[in-house]
Amino acid sequence: MSALAEPSIRRGQSADLSAIVTLLESTGLPTADLSSAEDFRTWVLEARGALLAVIGLERFGDEALVRSLVVAPVSAVCMSKTLRA
Repeated sequence: MSALAEPSIRRGQSADLSAIVTLLESTGLPTADLSSAEDFRTWVLEARGALLAVIGLERFGDEALVRSLVVAPVSAVCMSKTLRA
């Protein structure tokens, strides 16, 4: 069995937007206003260059709204198996 690449969490970048939108749309989450949100920030979980999960926050001063939290279906299965091991 081959070792899985260690996933890493990082702040999302503009280059990630297309992959983020694709992942959100694949789960039925809204994406139409992402580019117009005032202070929208994302964090991504990735391994081997593949986007595994994303969380999006829209800040309002000292507060923030969780806009989305989505895990790619294949990633959810892999993470579940890892957690049970």
